[in-house]
Amino acid sequence: DLLHHWLLKKELNRSFADYLKALDYKNVAIYGGGILGKHLITELAGSDVNIKYVIDNNPEARINADIPIIPLSDVRNDVDVIIVTVTYQYDGICKNIRSLCDVRTISLEQIVMEC
Repeated sequence: DLLHHWLLKKELNRSFADYLKALDYKNVAIYGGGILGKHLITELAGSDVNIKYVIDNNPEARINADIPIIPLSDVRNDVDVIIVTVTYQYDGICKNIRSLCDVRTISLEQIVMEC
């Protein structure tokens, strides 16, 4: 279970920010402004990883941070990686992202498991 592994990493003081920096991902976008996206924003807050924007097609999406929310159609090549928090639709989301830009993608699940 993703949340179980996430909590285990926190208990071991593993840093998602350090993991991303080791991959040379300094400027990121987060795909998905839901619960997991919000937790990831909190996880990266105060780190050297810069969250440039959240990608979410739901105009009602709200996040508790001063981070812009953009629709997928407005995605740009101005980040090092897009972290996809909607893990159950990862392949389809990546295909849609690749049709719009050349930015690498990584799933939140991969970060949690490899961190």
